[in-house]
Amino acid sequence: MISVLVAALAWLLVTPSASTTTDDTPSEPLLPPGDIVGILHGGVTVRDAGNGWLVITDDLAWPAAQQRVSAAQRLLSSASGRLATNAADVKNDGVIVFREADGTQGPMPFALAGQALAGERRIRLGEATPPRWLRVESRIADLLEGPNLRAWRSTTPFEVLPATAITEIDLASGDANIRLSKRGRTWQITEPVNTAAESDAVEGLIANLQAIEGSAIRSASNQTIDASGQTIRVSGRRLGASEATVVSLDAETADLFDAPRGVSTIVGLTEAPLGPALLDLASPPLTPVMLDPAAYIRRTAISQPAGDVRRVRITAGDDILADLSRGATGWPEPMPAGLDDAADLQAAFDAGAFAEVLAVAVPSRITIDTDPSASALSVIAAGLGGDPVFAGRAWLDDEGLLCLQAGPVTRCYVAGAAEDSRAIAIVARWLSLAKD
Repeated sequence: MISVLVAALAWLLVTPSASTTTDDTPSEPLLPPGDIVGILHGGVTVRDAGNGWLVITDDLAWPAAQQRVSAAQRLLSSASGRLATNAADVKNDGVIVFREADGTQGPMPFALAGQALAGERRIRLGEATPPRWLRVESRIADLLEGPNLRAWRSTTPFEVLPATAITEIDLASGDANIRLSKRGRTWQITEPVNTAAESDAVEGLIANLQAIEGSAIRSASNQTIDASGQTIRVSGRRLGASEATVVSLDAETADLFDAPRGVSTIVGLTEAPLGPALLDLASPPLTPVMLDPAAYIRRTAISQPAGDVRRVRITAGDDILADLSRGATGWPEPMPAGLDDAADLQAAFDAGAFAEVLAVAVPSRITIDTDPSASALSVIAAGLGGDPVFAGRAWLDDEGLLCLQAGPVTRCYVAGAAEDSRAIAIVARWLSLAKD
């Protein structure tokens, strides 16, 4: 923190003022070409920290709202003003830092003069003699004032990480611990189980996390706060990480920070500790559904399309009940259901319906570490190269639901109005025959 503030203060250059009088001239650009990477005024520094912008004061460094930063950069870069008269003795008390085309950074001192007149304010840029004063719209000049720079702080703790760059998410609350990791273009849930995740569910979680918004921000430096409660950690490629712990402040602690008695959040960037600090929230951000691992598990039993399933083998102990392969013209045509002879189970098995359940059917329930039924059958479904795409168990539960289990994950299906209902009903009927 100290090193950052020292570096920021080094930008300040104080120059003697001089009286100058010029006539109004046509508008000219307020700032020279170059990307704005930092602003310092009134003891507040706003700067690009490499993994996002920060708002730095003497007691707190906090992520800046990226939309506000982008909007301010556009306004300042496109702003223009007219040469103005000014005889006030105003010293440079701020700095704008630019990144020039060659990648170097250069500071430009500035000064703001007086109150707004007719919707305009005077601003002096650089150290030219005589000083160069411009009249600009008040809303442009106001962006550079210290108190207004404080307002650049973000009230959404996970806004600093773009959704497309996030590669890992950790959620914890009490005994619930969930870890989601992105591998290539797909998401995997690695805690409390290791299995494929549903990308839409993870993207929905990210959207919910980035929508978390509080109100007042308070420094909690040199204070100890019980960090029990919900914990959220989000990290991304080349972006560091954001971490938040949600705690319910007791009355004494809330009064210490002049905070509401209820829920607040401790937030800090783990790559460069900046806190802790408090962000007031109206309620805990993680709902019970968000803390349910099953909510993130891939819906379908396999990731391949049904057409990629080439063989299905079902056994009960040492007995082979069905072992069918898909030929050039498709799966063998099953005989009508309703056979009483167990020897005819293979002839009645509809492997195409089973492949459709694996690849398309959406379960009505997903559970973890469920004990299979005593009547569960072993299932192996192989893909194009002969490697298993599904290896697990299949059974009908006490409610008549078709259940498929692979590893610790059990998916149960019910035949309803969905397009996959016919396939579910066919497989469930066959399992009932096998059970009998």
